[in-house]
Amino acid sequence: MNFKYLLYRISIFIISILFLFSALYKVLFFYQFEITLYNSRLIPELSIPFLQFFLPIVEFSIFNFLNFKKTIFQTLFISFFILCLYTTYLIFLNNMSLTDGCSCGGIFTSLSYSKHLIFNFIFISLNLFLLISKSSK
Repeated sequence: MNFKYLLYRISIFIISILFLFSALYKVLFFYQFEITLYNSRLIPELSIPFLQFFLPIVEFSIFNFLNFKKTIFQTLFISFFILCLYTTYLIFLNNMSLTDGCSCGGIFTSLSYSKHLIFNFIFISLNLFLLISKSSK
């Protein structure tokens, strides 16, 4: 097994764990997730019940599909899109209102807004690296 392949598999694992953690937190702390969504000024109130169920399903799906060889590239693309979308949402929410938009939980609740953005940009970069390396094969 070569180093590049090992790095690739570790990176896939790290991204999949991020989505698993996020989905589990939303499910285990469902009420807290609901409150965070209702506190957001950017999410229409009528869409919150849908998002409460839809987002964990998408995150669990990304976790699962990253572990299938045939769906890795497509799932990485979706993962990249969702990470960019969430980071954009976080930037808008924190710069245009007084509401904290993070419902990530765990260690992320102790991160400052700027540290959370750095974390997100690291994962976006990792995801982009994987997409580029996968498409060049």
